[in-house]
This record gives sequence, structure tokens and C-alpha cells, in this order.
Amino acid sequence: MKRLMLILTFCLVVVLLQPAAVSAVDAGSWPMFRQNPHHTGAVGSGDLEPPLKLKWKIPLNSIIDSSPAFSKTFVYVGTDSGYLYCIDVIEGKIEWKFNAGDVIISSPCVGYGNVYFGCYDGKLYALDAKTGELRFSFQTGSRIKSSPAVADDMVYFGSLDWNIYGLDAKSGKLKWKTKTKWSVSSSPTYLEGNLFIGSDDKSVYCLDGKTGKVLYTYETRGDVYATPIITEGHSEKPVPHIADPEKAKEEHIDYQKIGGSVISAPTLVDDKLYFGSFDKHIYSFRRETNRSFWEAKLGDTISATIAYIKSAEPQTLSQSKAPESAAMPTSAAQVFTSEKVIVGSKDGSIYAFAAQDGHKLWETTTNGFIYSSAAVTDKYVFIGSWDGHFYILDINTGVIIWKYKTGGWIRSSAALYNNVVVFGSRDGYLYAFVSERS
Repeated sequence: MKRLMLILTFCLVVVLLQPAAVSAVDAGSWPMFRQNPHHTGAVGSGDLEPPLKLKWKIPLNSIIDSSPAFSKTFVYVGTDSGYLYCIDVIEGKIEWKFNAGDVIISSPCVGYGNVYFGCYDGKLYALDAKTGELRFSFQTGSRIKSSPAVADDMVYFGSLDWNIYGLDAKSGKLKWKTKTKWSVSSSPTYLEGNLFIGSDDKSVYCLDGKTGKVLYTYETRGDVYATPIITEGHSEKPVPHIADPEKAKEEHIDYQKIGGSVISAPTLVDDKLYFGSFDKHIYSFRRETNRSFWEAKLGDTISATIAYIKSAEPQTLSQSKAPESAAMPTSAAQVFTSEKVIVGSKDGSIYAFAAQDGHKLWETTTNGFIYSSAAVTDKYVFIGSWDGHFYILDINTGVIIWKYKTGGWIRSSAALYNNVVVFGSRDGYLYAFVSERS
């Protein structure tokens, strides 16, 4: 009996002495672009109710196209001046900043005690999330616009050098890189060992997360893929295809206007992926069979990532006031689907589609391009526009519930956490709002 008790005691001590598992991300926060590795951009039944009031705004003295990430009570964001900031959300004060030396539009990702982000100097950086101390950096062959994702001890991202990368998340050691047929501005989506990411070669790639092996590609229509344009003043003319984005820049080619490019991050829900393309379409396909599910055409190119939400209780049109600016379904008695995908387009409109079959639920028009990706709850859509406004829309009708005018265009996508919404503007300020009732 004593021997048994000694064995059990020894086993208990061994268990207690084992190091706690390190979580990849801070569950329940908004630790990366689009909140989670599936990029749904949703926080369920969040308590952030309009109208909102300004909690704080901080001058970062530079364009802010990067989208913020939350971890606990801190928010991280990059700027065009090359700084990555850590800001106390409660106080609205800068805790620390790190100078990477070049433009940061990549959105930070917090995991394993680090904050990861890409930079125009071609490096992927990992900083200590608490102190801002450099843990490691990894050099690629060109600029990084892609926002990294972490999972299974790996950090994944793309580069304009045409490659998709998988690094050891703790050491920064290269595990694999996979070359596509053109630059990779898209951000990776991850599920069950597989990685999904778009490329400017008009395809979405599915890769093995451990090895980088391409399992399959899904190709968009890419109607005008081979005809980039030169933009000089108001004149536009076709030019020969130039594959190198840096060379394209030298030749004054706006290579992002090439139809079929996929720079939005795929959104993954169950067995289906949703993404937008520069060919003006959004696509849905089954991830396991690589078979098309549905597609829909919008009024212009799509660079924003699609948001997905499943509402607890669908509503009918009679329960909500329809917005004057929204194109509504024809039947006033039509029941709203509980599963929606939300996306904005360069045509200035925000769209809602039924996730199951792709039929349009509503369309609401702003006065500027929509490059920002929507953040959603089961009641509201939070999104910025090139007209300088930050909008809150009713998710069931598209009615504009509330808006706020900043001093610049908005490309940054909002992050929602703990009843606070944070986003950046090209006026150089980072904004935080809370409900007026709080």
C-alpha cells in the first residue's frame, strides 16, 4: 500500500511540474487580422451597442493602413512611418514602439508571447509582446503586405517575392517556402493542418501546413489578368504583362488593377472558403473537394476580406427599418438567413450575401472605395470607407445606424474586443470607441 501511495505521489508531482502548454493566441481577444485563423471577423453577440462615443484617439503621426490586434488590455498596430506600436487600451497611452524602418501595412499577430508582423523592408519581425524587444527577424526577397497567422508552433505569411513561408514561431527558422506564379499580398487562413492563401497569379492555394506542399489550387476567372494599365494622370492604356511587382512599380504600372488577383485573405467556415478577387467576383468553394459552391459579381474589384456571421435569431424585413441607401430584397416578408457573408468593394458599396447560396440580401453605398474589411457581431457591421467615415450598419438590413467622420481615408480594418472598437485612419490617428451607455 505504501509503495502504491509513493508511486501515485511521484506521478502527481511529475504532472504538476510539467510546463504549461503555451497557447498560440489569446483566446477571446482579437489577436490577429480578422480575429482568428479562419478570418471570419466576427465576435458573436458582442455588447458594443451604438451610438458610440470616443474613448481616445492617439496621434501616431503617420498613415495607418495596418489593422490593429488586441491581446488582453493592449492593442498593436503598424504605421507607414515604420513603427509598430503597443498601446494601453484602458489609458490610451503608448507602452512602447519599435522602429522597423519601413512601411508596415501588415497587421500584427499576437501569439506565443510574441507579436509578429511583416514590413516593406522584406522582413518578418517577431517582438516580445510585453517589452517590444526583438526576438528575431526573417528576410524575404521583397516587401511583405501579408498579415501573418500562427498555429501549431508555426508562423505563416506571404511575400511579394512570390513565395509563401512557414517559419518556426519561436526561433524564426525557415521550415519551408513555396513559390507561386506571382506576388502574394493575401494573408493565410489555417484549419486542421492546411493553409489557404491567395496570390496575384489569380489563384487560391491550399498547402500542407507542415511541409508547404501544394495540395491544390483554385483559380478565379481572371478575365483581364494579362492587361495591366499605366496610370498617368487620367490616362490609362494597356501594357505588356510585367510579372515582377518592383519592376512594375518602376514602369508606373498599378499592378493591383490586374483582374483575378487575390489579395484578400480567404475566410474559412466549416467545409467552405469565401474570398474576393480583383475580377470583381466573390467565390465560395468546398475546401475538401476544391469544387465551386457559388459565386457572385460585384460592381468593382475586391481587396477586402469577407466577414462571416451566424445569427442566433433570423429576422424578417418587417422587424427592421429598411435604409434608404440600401438595395433590399423584393419581398418585404422575406425571412433573413441566419448565415451571412459581408464584404465591401471598390465600387463604394457594402454587400451582404446568404452564405449558403450566395443570393444578395442587401447593398449599402458609401461615398468612397471600401478597402477595409468588416468586423461583425450578430447585430452590427463595423467598417471604414475611403470617404473618411467609420460606419455601423444593421447586419440584417444594411441600414446605417451610426457613423463618424475622421480626417482621412480609412483602409485599416477595425478590431473589436471587450466592448471597444479600434481602427486607424490615414489622418494619422488611432481611434478607440465605446458605447455611450458605458
